[in-house]
Amino acid sequence: MKGELQKQIKKRYPEINLINGRLNQIIEGFRLASVYILPKGQLENYLKVENHYEISDRTKNILSHEERNYLLQNSLTENELRDRYDSLLDILDSVTGVIETDFRPSLEKRLIDFIFAIQKAVRFHRIKNLHDLTHDREID
Repeated sequence: MKGELQKQIKKRYPEINLINGRLNQIIEGFRLASVYILPKGQLENYLKVENHYEISDRTKNILSHEERNYLLQNSLTENELRDRYDSLLDILDSVTGVIETDFRPSLEKRLIDFIFAIQKAVRFHRIKNLHDLTHDREID
């Protein structure tokens, strides 16, 4: 039987290769549309059980809560997370990409305005002590 299967697979190799290439294109198209195909199928296939096909809904619920608690209660290293959730982490990394925001220009303007307000209050003798500084209506 095994020999016959290998023979048929070799005979159909160009067709299998074509299907695999098309499948990869479809998956890439989905990815570009922010739709991700889980390599192992349904999310419960990532739970630590022997047979994913015989999990009741009640058991799925219990296992999901256990998994969540495991993640929240343990300080896992990146390698430990990769060992357990490798392909899921790649998907999560691409979905939750980091957006860098440079706050320096806003902070700089705010700081300049703050310093100017203090200088103005001092120049017009509105500030004589710490209480005046902390309660002046023009200084935020």
